[in-house]
Amino acid sequence: MSMHVIAGSGPVGSAVAVCLARQGERVRVITRSGTGPAADGIETIAADAADTGRLTDLAKGAAALYNCASPPYHRWPQDWPPLAASLLSAAERTGAVLVTMSNLCGYGPVSHPVTEHDPQAATGSKGRTPRGRCAPLAWSSRTCGSSGEVGYQFTQPFVVDSAACQDAFGQDAFGAAPTPMGQALPATLTWWRDQGRAAARKE
Repeated sequence: MSMHVIAGSGPVGSAVAVCLARQGERVRVITRSGTGPAADGIETIAADAADTGRLTDLAKGAAALYNCASPPYHRWPQDWPPLAASLLSAAERTGAVLVTMSNLCGYGPVSHPVTEHDPQAATGSKGRTPRGRCAPLAWSSRTCGSSGEVGYQFTQPFVVDSAACQDAFGQDAFGAAPTPMGQALPATLTWWRDQGRAAARKE
């Protein structure tokens, strides 16, 4: 049995926690409010993951540290850099594998299907924020194990104001016509539990 520390208890963070607990692992969920999924094997702690010292203390002895936090969208440029830096530093100090949840915003506009080999070349402030969040994984792998999990639009029963939900249901729920996600290329939605299982897998 190993200990796993998760920053964030939204749909994906909660899914990761539950998957790990079902595998018999010890799980510690960190949020500023101290809330999280209630299940055997899951401990919830009130702490700010951007506080590197506190996060490092909570992650001591952990096999992995999961970045599942999600600041409000309009606060990404301000809140993500110190949060991501704190998680990376805590992983380096404790030797925990760092697993980071991210999205495709960092790639910017593309004219072909995106793969992991494409450069993260977004030019807008919010697109550059996810790019910066994932960029340290390349060089940090020499000082701590690292992994990135990327999803497109998450769909889940708890977040009805997501872009995926608004575009798919349109008029009925939000007073607007449904749209094809504004995409010129085919896109696949990511179910929150699938993302959780992917992050919690053992390799």
